[in-house]
Amino acid sequence: MKKPRLPLESYTVGWVCALPLELEAARIMLDEHHQDPPREPHEANIYCLGRICEHNVVIVSLPAGRYGTNAAAVCTAQMMEKFRSIRFGFLVGIAGGAPNDEVDVRLGDVVIGQPKGHYGGVVQYDLGKIEIRGESRRTGYLHPPPTMLLNALAKFQAMGKDRSDYITSRLSLVKGVQKPKLDRLYESTYDHVGDSCSDCDSVRLKERPDRVEQIRVHYGTVASGNQVIKDGVTRDRLSRELGGVLCFEMEAAGVVNTLPCLVVRGICDYCDSHKNKDWQRYAATVAAVCTREIFDIIPAPQVTGVAADVDTRRRFEKMFMTDPRVERANLVTGKGARVDGTCEWICENELYKSWLNTDGPPLLWICGGPGKGKTMLSIYLTEDLERRMQIKGSGSDLLFYFCKHESDKCNSAKAVLSGLIHQIITKNPTLFRHANSSFDTDEKADYTLSSPEGLWAIFRDIVHDPEIGQVFCVIDGLDECDEESISFLGPKFQQLYSGKQGDHPSLGFRVAVVSRELHAMKGSPTIQLDPDFDEEINSDITLFVRSRVNELYRIDGFNSTLAEHVEKLLLQRSEGTFLWVGFVINELLQKTTCSELLASLDTLPKGLPGIYNRVLLKINEKHRQVCGLILCWVALALRPLTIDELAGVIHTEDSTLLDHDQSVLDQLALCRPLLRVQDRTISFIHESVREYLVMDNDGNSAVATLNIDWEEGHLEIVQTCLDLIENAFGKTDNPGPQRPPILNYAIHYWTDHARFARAYGDSIFNMSRPMFGGKEPVAYKWFATYMEDDLWTLGDSTLHIAARFGLTPWVRKLLMLMLKRKIWKFRIRSYVNYKGLDGCTALHRCVRRGHDATAQLLLEHGADINAKDNQGDFPMAYAISSGSVSMAQFLITHGAKVDIHNNNGYTPLAMACLIGRLDMVQLLIAHGAAVNRIGKHKAPLSAAAIRRADDIVDLLIKRGADVNAVDENGLPLDIAVAQVNTRMVQKLLSCGADPNYIDRHGIHILFMPVVHEDHEELVPLFAEYGADLNWSDSKYGWTLLHWAAYSNRDAAAKALLDHGADVFAKTSIGEVPRAIAMRRGHHTIVQMLDQHIERLQGGTAIIPS
Repeated sequence: MKKPRLPLESYTVGWVCALPLELEAARIMLDEHHQDPPREPHEANIYCLGRICEHNVVIVSLPAGRYGTNAAAVCTAQMMEKFRSIRFGFLVGIAGGAPNDEVDVRLGDVVIGQPKGHYGGVVQYDLGKIEIRGESRRTGYLHPPPTMLLNALAKFQAMGKDRSDYITSRLSLVKGVQKPKLDRLYESTYDHVGDSCSDCDSVRLKERPDRVEQIRVHYGTVASGNQVIKDGVTRDRLSRELGGVLCFEMEAAGVVNTLPCLVVRGICDYCDSHKNKDWQRYAATVAAVCTREIFDIIPAPQVTGVAADVDTRRRFEKMFMTDPRVERANLVTGKGARVDGTCEWICENELYKSWLNTDGPPLLWICGGPGKGKTMLSIYLTEDLERRMQIKGSGSDLLFYFCKHESDKCNSAKAVLSGLIHQIITKNPTLFRHANSSFDTDEKADYTLSSPEGLWAIFRDIVHDPEIGQVFCVIDGLDECDEESISFLGPKFQQLYSGKQGDHPSLGFRVAVVSRELHAMKGSPTIQLDPDFDEEINSDITLFVRSRVNELYRIDGFNSTLAEHVEKLLLQRSEGTFLWVGFVINELLQKTTCSELLASLDTLPKGLPGIYNRVLLKINEKHRQVCGLILCWVALALRPLTIDELAGVIHTEDSTLLDHDQSVLDQLALCRPLLRVQDRTISFIHESVREYLVMDNDGNSAVATLNIDWEEGHLEIVQTCLDLIENAFGKTDNPGPQRPPILNYAIHYWTDHARFARAYGDSIFNMSRPMFGGKEPVAYKWFATYMEDDLWTLGDSTLHIAARFGLTPWVRKLLMLMLKRKIWKFRIRSYVNYKGLDGCTALHRCVRRGHDATAQLLLEHGADINAKDNQGDFPMAYAISSGSVSMAQFLITHGAKVDIHNNNGYTPLAMACLIGRLDMVQLLIAHGAAVNRIGKHKAPLSAAAIRRADDIVDLLIKRGADVNAVDENGLPLDIAVAQVNTRMVQKLLSCGADPNYIDRHGIHILFMPVVHEDHEELVPLFAEYGADLNWSDSKYGWTLLHWAAYSNRDAAAKALLDHGADVFAKTSIGEVPRAIAMRRGHHTIVQMLDQHIERLQGGTAIIPS
């Protein structure tokens, strides 16, 4: 019989294996074999296609001779690229067991990866960091199996012994596979002897009790890595470090983050020196049979419910920046472990205890000054909440995020929201429905990831979801974000709980923000970290001082009397600042005698500024110039610099004995107490160091050379950057492979530094002339490199370039030069309004970047405030897309039109609605923007519905927006229904939206969500507002119930019946819903319809044909 050939998109399940014997075992499990897929040139993967139960399955095996996590990752990614409809999968094969006193893992048993502790079912044991004393710490995050597979696994587990017996009986049907007789586990310290275990000492075998069942299935953590474990001691050590893993293998860590899957492993050896291949075929077959049994549990219709397609998931994974647990561990490593007894006071704090309970405030603000122990308290909070959740069990989750001033990837509203959303959806994949529509195309994904408002809309929808359960969220260091992010997030968190009761998030969602004093958080329930007024908080600093003072006992002669004296003095002068104590103790530890220590104590300054001043004074005068240069660059750089980049701006003496890298590190060591180097990236040990360096110093001449004048420092950086660029591009066509790493920074940031040095505008103008000379090769090469050869910008004039970067002095000079030329004197408006290849004027360029001073200058010289680019977008459109309310206000004040539209029909108001900016919408409405559609313009209400912006929808309706206005995007209600946004659906229906809207194809508004997507929760909502649940299409006369019966949507059918759908309704050819369900073989719906008819008839049903 010829094998069937199915389209590639018909395959929805992936099965990954590594070895030929694993592939052979997988093939045996197929109920039906399909033709192989077309093979692409250079394709290395081996595919086998077929059907198991009701699922079309792709079995893929790694190419011969390739193994390990990297090979597995490449193989899986190629499979996912070829078979785009795969929703979930299995990684099935053999592994080495890791038996311990608690879990009796034996050869031929099966291990299935299941979330446990910190791990999602798989941990990569060879990815991590070696820390002090050689201890290892795992880094990176591996995804758990999707909820749908975990639910199936729970049912599989519930079968217990019956399932194991069934697997054993099923194995007996597989030809040529027999269970080996010998299962020997030796002591972990006993090494193998000879060619086979016949020479091994049987006395060293571990005694194990007899087992009744032949096969046992274990559930827990699978360890994955690129090393073959062949040593019992190493096996036990790694298992112990990882919290008790069940087996070791070499593929899972490369697969689970690409394919949402379950890892199923048959145990073929014990990862010791007695490892052999005797059990491999049997173990591979057991794992395959076990996987086949799980397939039986998963109904085919559920496949469509696994969150989203692969492309959407891939886009969503761009949200993942860092594992919060890794960041927490890094902070503990950098700051040191918490002193016993500290931070515990918060558990007795009444406000905190109230926050923990649903009857208390859901938003809590913990604030304190620099160095007051905020981050250590945040770490303790996350650990305390984890302990509480372990005691409580399931039903609650913890999210946390640590903002870092030294990382531009972790200190913005976008980073915070992306991190929180990714965490909560990873923990509860069903919540992905709130993000799905924002990631279903590359364009939407790029916009969402770049838009705080877009991310907030997703976050808000998630926390309003009634299924969210109890979630605690801790955000540390919000003050370390940029000002715009703080101004955005603070009010947003407060607004979550400030609306009407019905608009509140789930009461189980609680947020704690830990930061310095922030105006944006004023008015929130607050715990103030002030040791002077709070005895409990003061006890923390006392415990910390005592702990650190104990370290001084290493100095000869140090005794309890001295300890008491030092402790008292430190408490008096520390001003409750942990950071100050740490600095002082580190300095005292450098003393070799108690006399030196006491002399140093007499000169201790108060507070952090005094400490920083003291550190700077200790820098040798001959080193102050280079230290000043280093501190200036670290303080003023617009992103963290690496050692290699900083090496390009500091000069080291040539040495035949020291390499350049070591010379740079030696220079950095001069500033060691103030700087930290991690992963070759340089930052201050605390943000307060930067603040001290750039503030006005006290006139001390010894320190004045190291304090930083804000504008003068930026001027020096500009000069260095311009020299680097000219050296690279001004003398040769190709800067070559030896271009210094700092050059990339210079290319992209010198203009920003130039703006900060406003007082030196004329100087910057003169030194940067080569960058704006039209005939200067360096100018073209710099700008082309900056824009990465973006063709649309190659036609930009010098004025465009200067305006783009907000270089107002340059813009002014260029305009003055034009006015001096007779030919241009009366044509200045033409010069100012010259358009580049994309149709943008210089005003477009500066507005997009928010340079209001430059925009003001251009407008004064005749810039067209409503000029359109090739897409019909005007400067106001650029202000809106960049989210700058201040720029929008500026443009309106200077005459920008508020009801103009672009080529796609979007007005400024519709654009603001589309990006979800309530403040922008309020501004435009206040200045007369029409809330209803004009002509062919897009309806603002539809745009707000697309963005899921409930607050904007409320405002527009209050201002008179027509809820039934239809534009190319559709009816607002139709959009909300498609998104299953029940809150917005209810709002629109309650405000008069038509519950029986028929689209241009003659389809009822409930048709798609109820019949094709099984969103039955919308039925009672529409029924409440008068929807006709017996609507029938004009072509076939089918009602919604007919379509539900046809599509096997049993939940939707039940909802329709419960709310009055006519079970006896007939199509144009006289068929009732039951007849259609019978014809399609949907027996569950047939039974449901029969039961409903029986209830209606009060007894024996008369079944309609």
